[in-house]
Amino acid sequence: MSRKCRLGRPDQRSAEAKGEQWRNELRLLEGLKIPRRYKPEEFGDPKAIELRHFSDASQAGYRQCCYLRLLNESDQAHCSLVMGKSRVTPLKSVTIPGLELTAAVVSVRVSQWLGHELDYQDVTEFFWTDSKVVMGYINNVTRRFHIFVANRVQQIHEHTRAKQWHYIDTHSNPADAASRGLTAKQLEMIITDGSVALASYGTLVPIKQK
Repeated sequence: MSRKCRLGRPDQRSAEAKGEQWRNELRLLEGLKIPRRYKPEEFGDPKAIELRHFSDASQAGYRQCCYLRLLNESDQAHCSLVMGKSRVTPLKSVTIPGLELTAAVVSVRVSQWLGHELDYQDVTEFFWTDSKVVMGYINNVTRRFHIFVANRVQQIHEHTRAKQWHYIDTHSNPADAASRGLTAKQLEMIITDGSVALASYGTLVPIKQK
């Protein structure tokens, strides 16, 4: 029994340290400002507009986030977080690839909703997932899948094209933040700075010109 107690003490100290760090960072949230404008005042009229969707899943849940990327006449780009969704894993057992596929469907649904809500025309959309299994599902048009997979792949194919989907490394996926957790400072960076979606993929998928 005493050995078990000794083995548990480092974990307890680690949990206490994390709790103390979390409490100390709460004050940073007081100064957190969320920009309400997607386009800076001096940015001018955009000549190209993109919505960039990222999805991810784990045993704890699945999530997605969406960035709006604008390019003006001076070829200056501006990127901002539009919205994010996070849901816990259902009680019924679902595999990780199944959850990843469900997260991809959420990205598609968010895309549809934003299409009605955003006052922009000629928007080009891209979707990223860090699951190669999901990429295989989306790009496969000949194989017959189990009904769970087939229904979700069908939803994706009805509203998007396979060439809109791309693979992203897990550590570069901004949607992964919902599972690994964020400090208050990191949260501010994700909300106010779209560098992940802007800089990392600006050359991977060229923005569509009007």
